[in-house]
Amino acid sequence: MFKKVIGIILVVIIIAAGFWYYKTNIEGITFIGKIIKDPKVYEGKMITIKGTVTERVQFMVMKYFKLKDRTGEIMVITENPLPSVGDKINVKGMVHDAFSLGGEQILVFIEKDDRNSE
Repeated sequence: MFKKVIGIILVVIIIAAGFWYYKTNIEGITFIGKIIKDPKVYEGKMITIKGTVTERVQFMVMKYFKLKDRTGEIMVITENPLPSVGDKINVKGMVHDAFSLGGEQILVFIEKDDRNSE
């Protein structure tokens, strides 16, 4: 009986670990918190982020919106139409260090492709 319970628990753990791995790696979505923590790893690489639009701004020719996931928030510069606040979207693009002064750093994500809504 005890061995059966341990076996079931191990199977559940293995399935949960596989699901987590798929959602974080295979699916191809990069968490915003990972980008913020170590931006040099992602700079110049095409990646996809996913989240909820929290703010949108159009100032003359510059358009951007803020995208937030459960790990952080980043500014996304785009040439596409701005999404609505509250939209859940995937965005493909590249990370750039827009501004650094001392210990402060402002990162931006520049959208390169059409986005996908969920």
